Amino acid sequence: MQLHPMLRLSAICLSLALFVPVSASCGGDSGSGGSTGGSTAGSGGGGTGGAAGGTTGGTGGSSSVCQDVCPAVVAAACPNGPPDVAGCETGCAAVMSACGAELNALLDCGGANPTFVCDADGTPYPTGCQAENAALNACTSGTPALCVAICPSVVAAACPSGPPDESACEAGCASGKMKCPTEFTALEQCAPDAPTAACDPGGSPYVEGCQTETLALLGCLAM
Repeated sequence: MQLHPMLRLSAICLSLALFVPVSASCGGDSGSGGSTGGSTAGSGGGGTGGAAGGTTGGTGGSSSVCQDVCPAVVAAACPNGPPDVAGCETGCAAVMSACGAELNALLDCGGANPTFVCDADGTPYPTGCQAENAALNACTSGTPALCVAICPSVVAAACPSGPPDESACEAGCASGKMKCPTEFTALEQCAPDAPTAACDPGGSPYVEGCQTETLALLGCLAM
């Protein structure tokens, strides 16, 4: 049994890498304010002003909150983070427009002077804010927050019957929400904010502390 089906998630325009420039993830002009999956606001207007806690200002439509936080984001030097402050502000504004509540919750968690670290994918997030980071990634990708939270550790466990990578893991996990809602909810309620995974004797991965719930979901997906 594996935590993924044959189908894989298609590429998304808003990158899971927090604050990656829109041009890097979409191939568009980061200064033009074009649409990102139909949700990114125009760069010259107040498209980010409706985001929770966002204050429109600065250049290129970036909010002041993006200007405040981006130096710390860039300083983390994560492999999949933004290359510079200007690119960070562009990507941050796009994420703020699409997932303002989740982004503000993440930044609130980080506090007034956040320190950013790199997650398992090499993307920056405020230290100590794994749950908020998973929620933001879930919003930008359309993948349930549970799947974003558990898949790095599931893949890292390298179980013989586990998924080959996080994309496949997230795709299978997400399908579980539709196909196996009872089992999915049970695992969702059991999983901790910073889950770890291990392999059962049969080589299937499970969330530690939630083995019964994980294997129930795997069993349902395999039917």
